[in-house]
Amino acid sequence: MRRALEGSDDANTRFDLGLVLDRVGRFAESVAEYQRALDRNPNHRDALNNLGVAFARQGRLKEAARQFEHLAAIEPDNADAHTNLGVVFLTEGARDLAAREFRAALQLSPDHALAREGLRKVER
Repeated sequence: MRRALEGSDDANTRFDLGLVLDRVGRFAESVAEYQRALDRNPNHRDALNNLGVAFARQGRLKEAARQFEHLAAIEPDNADAHTNLGVVFLTEGARDLAAREFRAALQLSPDHALAREGLRKVER
């Protein structure tokens, strides 16, 4: 797989390799590739999101939050970024921050099921 990508070292290629590694369960390697993609393009939307998800899956919540915060900063209309950030905050027990992010996501995408479910959990 890596041999096929030799000579191509742009952000999208690094992201694609990270995605493949993630899908086959090679999570540490996928994280490294997402980080390489971000080294080449710090605002790579998909790499920010996937790296945040990977960090959250590993319990690295502060690092996950940083990725989603960066994504929300460069794409304030990205409902998924706000939702993912809300999930991280909820997991950390920061209910007020989680509610803020879920509400922001629902303002952008009123039918966002994960944001709606997250807000329900916060409001219980």
